[in-house]
Amino acid sequence: GRAALRLVELLVRRLAEADRQLEESTGRVEEQLGGLLQRLARKAGSPQIRVTQQELAALLGVTRESVNRALARLEAQGAVRRVGRGVLRVEARPDG
Repeated sequence: GRAALRLVELLVRRLAEADRQLEESTGRVEEQLGGLLQRLARKAGSPQIRVTQQELAALLGVTRESVNRALARLEAQGAVRRVGRGVLRVEARPDG
């Protein structure tokens, strides 16, 4: 009855909040990852760098899965390209 409906409403609100928090977290990881990749490419003196998702995750203090999601978003934006296993090509930012 009503108690079950209230419970479902509560669960829906909590799920929506968790989804929002995940979205915010992914956006932050994406920004951090983009900056890290730019620094690594600069340090390497080449836009192409050899690095694993696990290494990136360890450097950022996040999970490999978070790095995977953030990389997919950066790829969709044209900021990075996977050119081989563990090899990324970091595209130059328009602002530098």
